[in-house]
Amino acid sequence: MINSQGTTIYVGQIPATEWGSCGEAITALKGSPIVECPQSVGDIGETRGSTEYKCLSSNDTAKSLGAVSRQPFDVEVLMNPSDMTGQRDLRKAFRNNTPIRIGIAYGETMLYFNAKVSGITASIAQDAAIATTFTIEIAGDIHECSTANLIARAVINNGIIIVNNGIPVLNTH
Repeated sequence: MINSQGTTIYVGQIPATEWGSCGEAITALKGSPIVECPQSVGDIGETRGSTEYKCLSSNDTAKSLGAVSRQPFDVEVLMNPSDMTGQRDLRKAFRNNTPIRIGIAYGETMLYFNAKVSGITASIAQDAAIATTFTIEIAGDIHECSTANLIARAVINNGIIIVNNGIPVLNTH
């Protein structure tokens, strides 16, 4: 079990040269602005469309899978006028329609991906703090890195590891 407490959200710029290792990615993202006091992070998901083909002559079926689709998710934070980095950078990305790189660290794992901010909503309710919700559109592969052993692990695209005779073979980019 991994507790959600301690989840950190980083907002960085798209690097000029892609990172070739988890060590590079984690170091760069940990140097990026942090979104302070996140209240919730929505579901980060990927799906593939599928088409089922059924035979008229029998009960046999076959399926083909299409391209990966990544759903948007919401990040809710307590509105903080003094958070002049993380929340500000999300607002700037929305206003300027510019891509950003998001890192989400929890437990000994960090996910990162290119993203765009497609919406900002403020929630103002009686007897509650004012919250801001940012709608994040995933705009590329979701990379997963272990923060426990940075040297031995390459970037894993979409959580897929290809093994050849017990040796991991990865295309990092």
